[in-house]
Amino acid sequence: MENIVDCDTQKSIIDLTEKDEEIKRSAGNNTSVEYYLSQADYENTNPIQDPQNFKPTSLPTTIYAAVVDETTGCHSETVNFSIAITELPDLNFNQRLEDLIICVEPQTGAALEGEIPIVLETGIDPNQYDIEWSRDGEILSETGSSLEVLQAGKYQVKIISVQNLSTCSTTSSVEITESSAPLFEVNNIGEGSIRIENVKGYGEYEFSVNNSPFRQLTTTSLIFENLNGGIASIVGRDQNGCGELIKEILILNFPKFFTPNNDGQNDYWNIPALRNQQGVKIYIFDRFGKLLSSFSASSRGWNGTYNGKQMPSDDYWFMVEYLNEKGNPKKIKRNFTLIR
Repeated sequence: MENIVDCDTQKSIIDLTEKDEEIKRSAGNNTSVEYYLSQADYENTNPIQDPQNFKPTSLPTTIYAAVVDETTGCHSETVNFSIAITELPDLNFNQRLEDLIICVEPQTGAALEGEIPIVLETGIDPNQYDIEWSRDGEILSETGSSLEVLQAGKYQVKIISVQNLSTCSTTSSVEITESSAPLFEVNNIGEGSIRIENVKGYGEYEFSVNNSPFRQLTTTSLIFENLNGGIASIVGRDQNGCGELIKEILILNFPKFFTPNNDGQNDYWNIPALRNQQGVKIYIFDRFGKLLSSFSASSRGWNGTYNGKQMPSDDYWFMVEYLNEKGNPKKIKRNFTLIR
């Protein structure tokens, strides 16, 4: 008589009636099977009352069975078989979310140099179980109780019992994700306003300008407004802690017009917000591109004349030359109005 090996250690409810056909194989029609916990129970006609939902109280346990002739009520001699429960462990990696993230290069996706591998630990004794690891459905060569990971993917471990000659198994899986510092561009879009855009990388990002509270990037771009003039520092960082990128940009809060009529009010045009910025040069042009004046941001500025002659009311252009955070020359062009 073949024994029963059960894999479900949590329920351990056995349907004994699944053995009916095997036990009645040589019996005639009009027969049934009764199951007993002992030979004494058989002799005292004390069968198991609910054989379809039998829960063993000890393991292994021996079950006795007899065929009953429904016509005569006669019982056959007993046969017996054992029930063995293959114990399978509860698999749980018990790792925090932040422990399931690999920091990678934002351009290549390769793990950062010096990145410490994530160790998936099962705590399983390989002498009692066969251990099978896979990533994204592909079987890996590792068979130990732990696995070092430096690549994103869905990892699964399968534990196969080697007890009782069973094939009982259980699995657990975990998703390893990759994250990186952001790559991004910053552009002026208006006076005192910038747009962070073309954000690339492998993470979820947030940004701050001049130590302002960080704001999360939820769309393809992020706008900061009402910024003071001067060099602004923009910090973009990965919310998973995989690095940050700092960029600088010149914010222009310049006068939209001036009135050089010698009344002591708005007689000179300049950009006061750049007064303390080193290496800034400002050029003034008419609408046809003719250079009218050049000066530093620390000077008084342009008085609305060219070669001693007053220029008429009109729109004029200016260009600001400055050095960015890498020391490279940059230019910004805008227009303003002279009013007489």
